[in-house]
Amino acid sequence: MKKLMILSLSMLITLPVFAKGLSSSETNAKALEVLIDSAGAITLEGDVRTDEKLSAILSRAMISAGQGSATIKNNCIFISYDGIFECHLDIQHLIDGVNYGETVISYETFADKDGAPDKMLINKVRVSRGH
Repeated sequence: MKKLMILSLSMLITLPVFAKGLSSSETNAKALEVLIDSAGAITLEGDVRTDEKLSAILSRAMISAGQGSATIKNNCIFISYDGIFECHLDIQHLIDGVNYGETVISYETFADKDGAPDKMLINKVRVSRGH
């Protein structure tokens, strides 16, 4: 039992090290770059209008963030030694600094040989919205 606990703990410690030398903020930024670069080819599912495009969602979020009416946070977690990151782009919409809604875009990226997010695992994202 003790050996199993040590093995489990060592696996948890070494999982984030897969992205060779990349910090979590660098990994998150690289994954977001991959998402933005792939936006034109990505299918949306979930809480979206029929004609809605990922590029339009991202564009509105970046404009709002620039005006101070939104915050954007991307968080990726390494989930597989095959080089897969599971990511969640969280867009918090604000009025006078008070949160009044949220859009979460969930997606997966595949890492290159250096362990950095390199391309979309599948060209599909899930959009969730809340108020």
